[in-house]
Amino acid sequence: MAKIEISDYESFAKQFIAEYMSRGLGTLGKRDIDILVMHLLETLGNTHMLGNQELSIALQTDVSTIKLLRYKAKLRYPSTDAKSIARDFLYILARSQFEADKGRLVFIIEDSYIRNVIQGRLKTQGALYDSSYNSEIFKVRVDHLKPILIEYYGSKIADPFLKDMNRIVTKARTPNFEEIKKKFLLGAAEGLGSAVVSAVSGFCSLGAG
Repeated sequence: MAKIEISDYESFAKQFIAEYMSRGLGTLGKRDIDILVMHLLETLGNTHMLGNQELSIALQTDVSTIKLLRYKAKLRYPSTDAKSIARDFLYILARSQFEADKGRLVFIIEDSYIRNVIQGRLKTQGALYDSSYNSEIFKVRVDHLKPILIEYYGSKIADPFLKDMNRIVTKARTPNFEEIKKKFLLGAAEGLGSAVVSAVSGFCSLGAG
């Protein structure tokens, strides 16, 4: 079973108490407390790396509650860290698969907030994607992800990845998606901090994807 870890218990306690007391003792309802705890777990813990099912088991509640709390937490406590979405999307890409015959990446976005952000970006740039089978499953042509990958991880990291993926699609090189993905993930993680590098290294060692 997945274990929930908190990086800074002191900050967790201080932020919880500050928010709980901000409008007076007893004014924060149960659902509001649950949303606050989810926010703190996502920002000061490792739950952002866990899927909804894993977190459901760890917190002993149903998956629908986890999905709702995650979405509400991100709406109520929007991150001021521009790297947070890039980090979360990188973890999603770490679990992606590749349909070489169609040149599409296939990945699952369980987080409703992240899904809305990515879906919005794709729609804005007129990119085509397929999520008809399941709203959480995205199938997107690699080249249609280019603006997002450059925005989040920079051209220096995104361009070589896109070039290598194009070579696979055009059969210009022996397909080795996992090797190309690992190189991209580790390169992108370096710009997001040591904790992300460590997490991505774990995904790679497990053969994520």
